[in-house]
Amino acid sequence: LDAIRESREFSRTDDAVDQNALLQMVAVHKTNTLKNQPLDEVSTSNAIEAYLKLAQENLIAACGTFPEASDALVLLGKIEKQMAAPADTHAAAVALTCHRAAVVVDSQNAIAHRELGKALYGQGLVDQAAWAFAKAVELQPTRDHYHLLMQASRKIGDLDTVRECQVAIDDPRLVSPLPLQHLDAATFAATYKPEASKMRPSSGDQNAT
Repeated sequence: LDAIRESREFSRTDDAVDQNALLQMVAVHKTNTLKNQPLDEVSTSNAIEAYLKLAQENLIAACGTFPEASDALVLLGKIEKQMAAPADTHAAAVALTCHRAAVVVDSQNAIAHRELGKALYGQGLVDQAAWAFAKAVELQPTRDHYHLLMQASRKIGDLDTVRECQVAIDDPRLVSPLPLQHLDAATFAATYKPEASKMRPSSGDQNAT
């Protein structure tokens, strides 16, 4: 995770940072990506991209091919984005790094492809987002996934896919995600109904009276 942590330091400086300052930053980092390389034409954006590419490779190597690791990366990506300020482009880039790693670790993870698509779409990479949504549909054809694919396809002018999505969405046999109901604390507490056997006093309690 050193590469992710150290990449954030570049996001705090201007993209056209003085090369001497850039050299000093790279020199004290544990990340070796840009060490012993000419930095004359390297911007801070380039540096962030290089560091996060290494971070992605390291995450994939550490996770192997465990589906649970892919799920964990998806969660990390979502947390990174949700905890950051809306204008934090570095957090968005880190989230995208986690989601990219997640689909490599488990290529059959439909949720990972969906979240990757959302991250790509949020950064304006709509063509790539459409690919990720299409993969999510292939792995898990739900209305949610078709809606996301249709949205991205409409954005890039792929009307054939838009029509295909609409036909699928109108099919009553299509799987829909289970609806979620949000309850406040009082309503949730009211749903608790203990079994009668658990409400009867114990023999000790009866003797006490």
